Amino acid sequence: MGVVEQRGEAVLKIIGIDPGLGHTGWCVVNLGEDHDIDTIEACGIIQTSIDKRAARMGVCAEYNVRCEKLQTELDGIIATHKPSIAIVEAFSGSQSHRAGVHMSLSFATVTASCRSAGLSPQLLLVSEARRLLPRSTAADRSLTAAKLRGVNGKQFSERVVKEIFGEQIFLDQLEGIANGKREHAYDAAALVVASMKHPAVEWARRWSMNKDDNPDRQAASLREAINMR
Repeated sequence: MGVVEQRGEAVLKIIGIDPGLGHTGWCVVNLGEDHDIDTIEACGIIQTSIDKRAARMGVCAEYNVRCEKLQTELDGIIATHKPSIAIVEAFSGSQSHRAGVHMSLSFATVTASCRSAGLSPQLLLVSEARRLLPRSTAADRSLTAAKLRGVNGKQFSERVVKEIFGEQIFLDQLEGIANGKREHAYDAAALVVASMKHPAVEWARRWSMNKDDNPDRQAASLREAINMR
């Protein structure tokens, strides 16, 4: 998976995560020197499937294998890209018991992975993200009410991120992933865009204006400060 070329050095990295037991979407977005959205560094889908051997041992064993795979892959993504903030789509219930179990397990696994990396996950409901999206500074530049009129449901996130980042970026990053599964990455990117008006992110953007010659020390200081809020 390639990394999109940045216009300048990233001063803040945010990872958006759309949890799901079968498909978890993630997207790392760089904020540039103007402390606004610059580029997508990387995005993708973590896929888990039913492990037949574990399934024969019972549903709990199957879930354990899938959650372990999800956490291992997400741990690696966070370690590679070193985001300072994690925006996670909040779990708000489901229409079926099975779907609710899957969402609960994936949500718990994702938040545990974030915390193990020293990140305090900031939660954002889909309804709240859609309310914040048109108000985000990046969206102000790229979106108009006319472009979003009549767009809702699964198409909303896709339209927003394509307008802001461009469609080709996602085609390159998500090569080999079926179209029907790419929506999870679009949702993760849209979470980051919407989070520009999230109190924790607004605070972090102000914090990142304090320059430090050591970027790792700056990122660690920011994570510690967010956790103390």
